[in-house]
Amino acid sequence: MAFKGGVVRPGIWGKLAGLDEGARPVQREALEFLGGLLVHEKKLDHEPVSLTGVEEGGPSICDLADEMLRGYVRRTGINWKARTVLGKNPFLVTDTEVVRIRFPDWSLWNLPLMAHEFGHLAALATPAFLEYQSLESGQITEGHPRPETVRKDAYLLTRRRHLDELFADIFATYTLGPAFICNVILFHLNPSEAYLPRGAHPSHQERFQIILQTLREMNEKVRQVYDLEPYTMLLAKLNQGWNETVQVCQASPEDLEVYNFQLKQTLRWGRNLYRIIDKFFRLGVSYNSKRWMCAQKIAERLMYPPVPEFQKMKKIATDYSLDDLYLDDILNALWWARVAMVHNSEQIAYLTFVSIQIGHNYLSHVRGKT
Repeated sequence: MAFKGGVVRPGIWGKLAGLDEGARPVQREALEFLGGLLVHEKKLDHEPVSLTGVEEGGPSICDLADEMLRGYVRRTGINWKARTVLGKNPFLVTDTEVVRIRFPDWSLWNLPLMAHEFGHLAALATPAFLEYQSLESGQITEGHPRPETVRKDAYLLTRRRHLDELFADIFATYTLGPAFICNVILFHLNPSEAYLPRGAHPSHQERFQIILQTLREMNEKVRQVYDLEPYTMLLAKLNQGWNETVQVCQASPEDLEVYNFQLKQTLRWGRNLYRIIDKFFRLGVSYNSKRWMCAQKIAERLMYPPVPEFQKMKKIATDYSLDDLYLDDILNALWWARVAMVHNSEQIAYLTFVSIQIGHNYLSHVRGKT
């Protein structure tokens, strides 16, 4: 209680406590943003010398992420004027459009996650997706095998959020290709927890299935036009590796019938979302087979000294009739080298050294242009 004009008013402290509790997320957001901004401005957003063995340490991960996201802005026409900062988890804050980079995952290997975060911006800027999300929300529980166990409002909200996450995964696969797929599957999806519910995110098994389904769609599209299947080898490699690991971990769904219902729904959504993305973003950011062939060629140059200069990698891009060499192409080359060509820890260590040098070279090139 509190006094006002000599009169005791009960309930004020409870209301004040409620306001304080409600303000905490905003306070936390502001503090994390200011902290991340300070880390960037003090040039601490990179791997230290003690970890890299390189005199200047690693390249600025925020500068690389900003440049990658600005590339998506130029090619999609989607407005994004915020910036990236380091934080606990990689995610986009839709109110501020600030994108976080997981601290201390500040190497090039995790940069592909930025394509997923930009996918959330793309979702908000795509009326066809918002219309589809609204349409599907009205029939999410239709045909559910255990309707008596479903808290309808909570389930609808969760699956609606899943649609947004699936859009971001499909967008990232569609625009960045194998680099995003390899990064997510090998670094972030847990086969021992493949079927566990993950709140606002789909299960890891669902994400795996939807990402590979998207790559199959991309593979089929190239086959129909050029009679080529550029991603077949990678698809087989990832599918076999994931399924064998899930089996070894003895992971299985708690309720197989419910899981199959949800997976069928997820895959149907994935096919429709792919068509929406292909319609609205095909001309700007679709990852094509020429870029993949270019990345594979660059990958061959990354496995042995010396580290190729940026202009030499750009010459390879020119040989494949590409208009420019994007950071996306470099990330795909690095990931293909790691997945297809690395056979021992020494090669991984060398490739990590290469990634650091290439990051510095790329930023030098970008700064030289400006």
